[in-house]
Amino acid sequence: MAEQPTSQETPAERAADGPRTWRPDGPGSFQAPDGVPAVTDRHNRLWTKRTTRWTSDGSRWLRWRNLVADHGPVTEARGGTP
Repeated sequence: MAEQPTSQETPAERAADGPRTWRPDGPGSFQAPDGVPAVTDRHNRLWTKRTTRWTSDGSRWLRWRNLVADHGPVTEARGGTP
């Protein structure tokens, strides 16, 4: 039996499809996806990731599930971190 190729998109291929969005009641709202260094919230505020927490100003740090629940929907930021 032939081995099936895995379907893993590179970050460049994902970017070509457009930014992804996560909603509080949707899939992916509980665990942060791999390879997403920054998102914008519903007020167009940029949130960046450091280790397992997210911040918009460097003083307040949230877990992904709280970020999506309290500030969502969040959309993958184009170009990553500033």
